[in-house]
Amino acid sequence: MSERKTRETDTTLTRQRIIAAADAFISEHGLIATSVSAVARSLGMSHANVYRHFKSRDALLIAVAETWMAHTRAACEQAYQPKASTADNLAALVFTIRSELLKRADNIAALDLFHFALDQMPQAAKAHHQHRKALISKIIGGAEHATTVLDALRGFIDPDLLFATEAADTDERVKQLCSLLAKQLQSERLQEMGGRLRPPILY
Repeated sequence: MSERKTRETDTTLTRQRIIAAADAFISEHGLIATSVSAVARSLGMSHANVYRHFKSRDALLIAVAETWMAHTRAACEQAYQPKASTADNLAALVFTIRSELLKRADNIAALDLFHFALDQMPQAAKAHHQHRKALISKIIGGAEHATTVLDALRGFIDPDLLFATEAADTDERVKQLCSLLAKQLQSERLQEMGGRLRPPILY
């Protein structure tokens, strides 16, 4: 391997280490408490070294948010099973999104990263949302009702409601909701309702 390739590899690995450390720090301490200096200390390196890879705190947080969203999208894609039922695939999607949020949120303040993404990187956040909508379209067999289904699931996948909906029976409630949505999608009542779904309220 050439010296240039070695330097490039080292730079990439260092960036990845910094992003992972920042992600872990945010999860434990929350977004507001996360600074370049704090992340550097957690890695045993100088803050100047972090700034060599990220020009500002916001640049580092953007990298963390981009990585978080990419991991979530990949996990959601892996959770989809073409031969599974609509209800099972919808439930798997919800469980995957909740799992990705929970493992990065030891401190509820860590979920402020979601709002940071919406404010500071709206195009990336929009693309992330569109990916989720496209996956729902694939699960239910069309895009016509994807937004309504996504709205119906929002109570379980919105970061702001994550802990409010976390309970002993959460998995069962998710399965019930997804089963009801699947039945509605197949029901002849869709014609009577003008093609619109009424999200069932289970909590």
